[in-house]
Amino acid sequence: MFAVLANQLRAARPAWLDRPIAISLSGPGGGRWRVGVDGGVAADPVGAGDTAAHIAGTAQEFPGWATTRTPWREGNVRIEGDAALAGALLDSMNVV
Repeated sequence: MFAVLANQLRAARPAWLDRPIAISLSGPGGGRWRVGVDGGVAADPVGAGDTAAHIAGTAQEFPGWATTRTPWREGNVRIEGDAALAGALLDSMNVV
């Protein structure tokens, strides 16, 4: 799903994506990823200190809100840092 997200962001990079964002998912299949300003998404197991926002959720819920079947605001999604930037990513995310 992160590969598809990267393809979508690179194909139509949003102007608001001006700083990196970290996404971490807990539970089976979880991990940490970094969304770069170029739209690239890379695994980031140690965590990047240069991210403007950190989105955290569960791996179990991720497919629901990443595909917009479930609104992310109704899930167990937490944001640290720049909430407007993280919210813009979450609001635009529709991995199909």
